[in-house]
Amino acid sequence: MRFLRYFIVFSILIFLYSCSTNVKIQTPYLESYKQSVLNDDFWKFFNNKELLDILEKALNNNLDLKIQRYKLQKSIVDLRVQKSSAFKDISLNLGASRNAAKNSNRDISYSNSYTLNISTQYEIDMWGRIKSGVDAASFGVVGLKEAYKTIALTVASNAASLWLNIVACKEKLDLLKEKEKLALMVIKLNKEIYKNGGNNFDALINSKKSYKSIKESIAACKKNLETNKHRLSLIIGIYDSNMDIKTYKMPIYKPICRKIPVEILKKRPDVENAYYSLLSKYANLKQKKAEMFPKLVLSPDITYSSSKLNSMFDNWILKLAVNVFYPVIDYKRRALDVKKAKLQIKESLESYKKTLLNATVEAQDTLSQCKELNTKLKLRTKKIKLQSIALKRAQKGFLEGEKSLIETLNNKMDLIDKKIDLIDTNKDLLINKIDIYRVCGGKYLGKRL
Repeated sequence: MRFLRYFIVFSILIFLYSCSTNVKIQTPYLESYKQSVLNDDFWKFFNNKELLDILEKALNNNLDLKIQRYKLQKSIVDLRVQKSSAFKDISLNLGASRNAAKNSNRDISYSNSYTLNISTQYEIDMWGRIKSGVDAASFGVVGLKEAYKTIALTVASNAASLWLNIVACKEKLDLLKEKEKLALMVIKLNKEIYKNGGNNFDALINSKKSYKSIKESIAACKKNLETNKHRLSLIIGIYDSNMDIKTYKMPIYKPICRKIPVEILKKRPDVENAYYSLLSKYANLKQKKAEMFPKLVLSPDITYSSSKLNSMFDNWILKLAVNVFYPVIDYKRRALDVKKAKLQIKESLESYKKTLLNATVEAQDTLSQCKELNTKLKLRTKKIKLQSIALKRAQKGFLEGEKSLIETLNNKMDLIDKKIDLIDTNKDLLINKIDIYRVCGGKYLGKRL
């Protein structure tokens, strides 16, 4: 019989727990977001292990991502707390007392009393208040998951863009150093001509000015290189004053610019985050409306009592009370909560519209820039071809004695300038490709772009 009573008590508790709101929310697997970025065809296009290593470090160690991970984990804990809100705490109260009584014969008698009480409360979710609270929390978890992905895309895109800037700086720096040597040769030749009585003083001054400009460009390029390395360290989350980027030549790519489907924009993580935030506000409104209705609470209670410990479980009382709670006067607090929830819905709706509009405008701007860069690429490629022809003619003229060595060197320096311009254009095109990838919410559309 004692075992049967234990079984009844625990069966009641298990039954009440099984009646609670049960909304299954899959715990987000944080590592999968990093892998989904690294395994995308966009990153494979570069075919550069150094870049993939940098991206992996950034996605593992970026401080903004770490903060967002903790926010996401906290929201999962909040969801579990919300799911258990139907239950109050299960209370266990164990008491023991010893009583002394004196009779008319002045005899004192002693008696012992032992009690054990187990009680809890469970709210019947008649109006969906608890379920709506769980729904609001679950939408919040999904929204934070999308926010995490938004930050991951931004981190990966910024890291790749900075890497491209560093590689472009290194490639341009080599060309500028080559141009510096040519400029020194031009100065020496102009000096020799001037010493020999040539009337080229202005040419000598201009060649010196050109040399100073090259030195300034080299200094600016070095500064830009160090600045980009520092920014990349910030994104990676580990400061490295001696960061060594071994890649010295940038890949060349010519993207095809076409329209981005609206369905892709709707699936962007920031748009999804705004959408689930809106759903969370709707669920919150349902919860606030349900709070205006009475609460129905079950209160099971079982008490054991006896004067002896070995027989305490032989005497027991089981109670199951049903209570209705309804504040008659709340000074319109619940009505104001409902009004506030409606305003939050309107705010979230406008925020969703704004996020979607920003995504559309960003996509249009990115594609417009893509077309502009393609046009610039064609023009600068043609300029290099024309300058190459001019250099060959100058070299031929020099060999035939028709043109001076200075003219040949100046043509070679002009060709270097145009190569530097082409490096900048290729870099901008690759960064634009990264922007298109980011605008699409991490979905690479391949040749369709």
